[in-house]
Amino acid sequence: MPNASSAMISMDSGIGFMGPSYSISAACATANHCLLSAADQIMESLEHAMQREAPIFAEYLGGASTCDAYHLTDPRPEGRGIAMCITESRGRGRRARGASSPAGDLAEVDALKQVFRNSQQKIKVNATKSMIGHCLGAAGGLEAVATIKAITTGWVHPTINQFNPDPACAVDHFGTVPHVKQKHNVNVGISNSFGFGGHNSVAVFAPYMHNIWF
Repeated sequence: MPNASSAMISMDSGIGFMGPSYSISAACATANHCLLSAADQIMESLEHAMQREAPIFAEYLGGASTCDAYHLTDPRPEGRGIAMCITESRGRGRRARGASSPAGDLAEVDALKQVFRNSQQKIKVNATKSMIGHCLGAAGGLEAVATIKAITTGWVHPTINQFNPDPACAVDHFGTVPHVKQKHNVNVGISNSFGFGGHNSVAVFAPYMHNIWF
């Protein structure tokens, strides 16, 4: 019973939690799927947050999920499922999954080139996993925090150990952030999480009251 933990917390809390209690399992895409689900059920409205004078760090603009059973098992150049997922949630600035798997990274770069091929915007691409390793189902949650911190601080963290990149993974007009953090005004941050089995998920965040799309 994977949802046993949430069920026990509900029963032991003594305050009568009666909302949904279930678990989501989608490999490395799990946390982003959880964010999308939570937004549909419990993320609060702007009006409610303002009424209770909550500190607002960023706005959740939405997200998307798709399935592409080929993107990690077969290095197909299209990255179609990933591109579809990003297209539904695209903006300025993004955080790559960047798990350093040859097939996965190639598919993600191919998807980026498809989605942003006509972009004239300053797009930065970085990978949290280069510094914290692979946290499996929790990865998307930690990357969401890193994305929001980039929005609130104006600093984009680096992708460390970015040596001798594969020419096939060149990101053209996008700027990577090798080795050292960079100052960057993040108007919209996209956090990608792609899991084995073709589970693709994207969550999108923006500065409070600063929704700029193209």
